Amino acid sequence: MNKSQQVEKWYEENYKNKSSCRFETFKLTLKNIYERFDEPLIFETGTLRLENDFGGGYSTYIFGECVSLFGGKLITVDINPNNIEISKRITKPFEKYITYITDDSLNTIKNFNGEIDLLYLDSYDCPIEGDASESQKHNLTEFKLAENKLKEKSIILIDDVNFSNGGKAKLTHEYLKSNNYKLLKEFQQSVWEK
Repeated sequence: MNKSQQVEKWYEENYKNKSSCRFETFKLTLKNIYERFDEPLIFETGTLRLENDFGGGYSTYIFGECVSLFGGKLITVDINPNNIEISKRITKPFEKYITYITDDSLNTIKNFNGEIDLLYLDSYDCPIEGDASESQKHNLTEFKLAENKLKEKSIILIDDVNFSNGGKAKLTHEYLKSNNYKLLKEFQQSVWEK
């Protein structure tokens, strides 16, 4: 069994009954990054902020546990210092694999000098209905700032995409499609490859 198969098996055994509408997209994402990169760097905007909030994704915990078991590093950035403190407490078992940053994600991405294997965009809460334009502009700006830091075959995962107003990713989806990124799966989240 290769590493990506091990990651897929681990995720299915531990999160199938927890990750609900994000299960398939997280599974596909984790499988893909470990097929492509031995020690992936995961860059996440928006950190976890509630205990056992698997309905909200719980991505920081999942990614943190995954890199602690299979190799890699997670950077999680959130503008709210309280969210970062909650995230640090909940993900303490994996803290040596995680860099926690309290900052505006746009500033952090702009100043980041490394390469990103998995870019997970989940900052700036988006209303389920009504005007989501501020969240959508923020999401697209995040992506454009990160784009030149992605490798060939990097994975882009975006949360909250299936709202009637287009969710966080409406503008980013248009940009990705027009720039020949490949959509791998879309449900509550969308998974793309460069």
